[in-house]
Amino acid sequence: MKQRIVLFILSITISLGVFSQNPPVSATVNKQKILIGEHLQLYLKAVVRGNNTARWFRVDSFSHFEILKSSKIDSQQTSQGLFLQQTITLTSWDSGKWAIPSFSFGRLQTKPLVVSVEFSPMDPNQPYHDIKDIIDVQKPIASNWYWYLLGVAVLIALFLLFFPPKEKKEIIEKPLTPEDVYKNALNRLDKLSPAQEVKSLYTELVDIFRDYLHNQKGIQSFSKTTDDLSVQIGQLQLPEDDYYQLVLILQMSDMVKFAKLQPSIAENEKAIDLVRKNIITIENLK
Repeated sequence: MKQRIVLFILSITISLGVFSQNPPVSATVNKQKILIGEHLQLYLKAVVRGNNTARWFRVDSFSHFEILKSSKIDSQQTSQGLFLQQTITLTSWDSGKWAIPSFSFGRLQTKPLVVSVEFSPMDPNQPYHDIKDIIDVQKPIASNWYWYLLGVAVLIALFLLFFPPKEKKEIIEKPLTPEDVYKNALNRLDKLSPAQEVKSLYTELVDIFRDYLHNQKGIQSFSKTTDDLSVQIGQLQLPEDDYYQLVLILQMSDMVKFAKLQPSIAENEKAIDLVRKNIITIENLK
């Protein structure tokens, strides 16, 4: 009988030793000390043996701490039973040493935990910055851009009212009469000087003659070479001597421009007179 009692006491002692080494419920934190606003992890663990069931820890808000997030309850089957665990993220905005209360799991309870909440340490080597007063911010000036726009529009309207734009008169060029073409050619010849630079002289001289043929006789003289123009002039039935002298002047003009021929002043004057004579002759042809 004594042996049975001894064995019973011994089994209870062993069970209590195992239980004390591996408590079925626990609450731990990852830090014993945090700064104000810093996150703190609270781990709740429990082991359910056999077919026992119990309500999971009820974690409501408690003093000096704020619950930020609660994870799902993880479960894992072990040799000791069903292992359950949950992680709860906390923070605190109150400095001091505060206790996290015990939590109940069925008839079992966790131990309370003490956590120290502190301010950030001040470095004595850093300069001291006093608290600044509230700075008054100057109220921005209201934008009145639309009034300026309206004023510009009014000024433009008044300007247009008192100074209306003048209507552009359409300039209609009157077609030159045959008499105008003839007189214009003679006037341009009168302005030529035998003593001027020969290249510009002969260029202007031939242009006067070609312009006269184009406007008075409808001959597309500006698009013709000297040889082609000579053929067209031959159809005007000029006197033979006048015709040949006119062709020589046209050829001399080409030699002045391309072969650098330098006629004398007397030859220049004769060339001007021959072009004038032929224009008068052509004008009098019927």
